[in-house]
Amino acid sequence: MAKLVVLITARDDVAQQVGESWMQIGAPGVTIIEGHGLQRIRERSKAGEILPGMMSLVDILRANQPSSFVLVALVEHDAIIEPMLKVTQDILGDLHSPENGIFFVIDVERAVGIRYHDS
Repeated sequence: MAKLVVLITARDDVAQQVGESWMQIGAPGVTIIEGHGLQRIRERSKAGEILPGMMSLVDILRANQPSSFVLVALVEHDAIIEPMLKVTQDILGDLHSPENGIFFVIDVERAVGIRYHDS
């Protein structure tokens, strides 16, 4: 069964490095999605950086840098998940520490179109 490996991190300084490392381990591809954590939007609103009712959520997101990055990789082999976790923690540090990230894996019942690319 295929697995969707997901990492959510605020560490923009190393997000690409993690993705590159996942591909070196054997992930067929990695997608990096910019994210905006609702907690950070709330904090900005409380600090007066965002005036409630004056901007739509879309305007708020366009005006602010992403507060997180979501890395996703669909893998066919369970054997590479532990090495992916290890290299993630080698780069980010202990994921139990605040601000480093959250790593999780979801079973994918069906996946069509996974393609392995030559490096």
